[in-house]
Amino acid sequence: MSDLIPPSGCLVTDQPCICANHNLNKSISICLMTKCTLTDSLTTKNISSTMCGGPIRKKPDIIGLISLTVVAFIAVLLRLLARAPTIGVGSIGMDDWTIIVATLLLVPFTVYCFASRYDGLGTDVWTIPFKHISKLLYNYYVAEIIYCQLTALTKCSILFFYLRIFPPTVSKRLIYAIIALCLSYGITFSLTFAFQCLPVPYSWNGWDGEHSGKCMNRNAMVWSQSTINIVLDLVVILLPLPCLVKLNLSWRKKIFICLMFSVGFFITVVSCIRLAQVVEFGDTTNPSWDWYGIGVWSIVEVDVGIFCACMPALLALLRHFWPAAFGNTTDEHMPTSSPSRRLPKSSHRFSRTTKSNCSDFVQLMEMGNHGGGNETNVERV
Repeated sequence: MSDLIPPSGCLVTDQPCICANHNLNKSISICLMTKCTLTDSLTTKNISSTMCGGPIRKKPDIIGLISLTVVAFIAVLLRLLARAPTIGVGSIGMDDWTIIVATLLLVPFTVYCFASRYDGLGTDVWTIPFKHISKLLYNYYVAEIIYCQLTALTKCSILFFYLRIFPPTVSKRLIYAIIALCLSYGITFSLTFAFQCLPVPYSWNGWDGEHSGKCMNRNAMVWSQSTINIVLDLVVILLPLPCLVKLNLSWRKKIFICLMFSVGFFITVVSCIRLAQVVEFGDTTNPSWDWYGIGVWSIVEVDVGIFCACMPALLALLRHFWPAAFGNTTDEHMPTSSPSRRLPKSSHRFSRTTKSNCSDFVQLMEMGNHGGGNETNVERV
């Protein structure tokens, strides 16, 4: 600095002149980055910012997002309540077990995300104690891995639900193939993020330039993961549409179906917004500030995704306690049937009272074998 200040026309003791000279400050920043360690550069930046009266920036607290997490947990609990034998709107299936695993993973994901806030997320990196920078990067490292697993499991839960309600004319192999793609996405990117740097601890302690290691291209990783995630979202949302468009529904059913699909498309929109935050993800020199957006939208996406996966069960539960709001529970072209009605044949087959290949889809009825013999019960899913 003693070499740069005199040519600028400012005296070494003239702090206001030094602070106001943008070219001088730019030259000082370049000098710090090329000739000093990163820790020295951050310390100098913090001191100069304080002396020049620079603003202490802090983005809004994310504690308010805990309400979304609470809603997601309540939705899962109500979903399990709907599966209780006394309620009788469906038995526990793979879709329920999958969302239970996702909810268990939501606990550490939420903890690491909110811990990141208290380790400096949403503030400038030069204002954070060095040990908290490493903790912040570690929190993000773990949250990235869990995020991939959460988004994959949520999609799988919805797809397993489709297996309950799709009529036999729809190829179950297609649904299983998409489930395999979602699981492959989750496993592949979980491992990719887990081993993005070698040695692994270099992922969170390599920022100071005092450790040796090598990392993959983080921008390419996150762009690939986000893009594939959005494509799979669209596939899962659009998969049942061919059946839905063929049905003659009451206005009540149209409202509820539109509500479920609007939430599904909202998740896709959130994924796109999150993708837009990736622009400065890998190459940023101020990660605690620039990563705030991607962290916030990741929390929103996983919470709303779990809620969306629970919506069919929640609507079935609501129909059980408030049937008047739904009118006739069967399609206009189909006669009503009692949930306790006995039907022959083996499990996982659908009643077909009309010529429509998709009639069973809206009725959301599943045959479950509840005992020995060849008898089955009709259950509301």
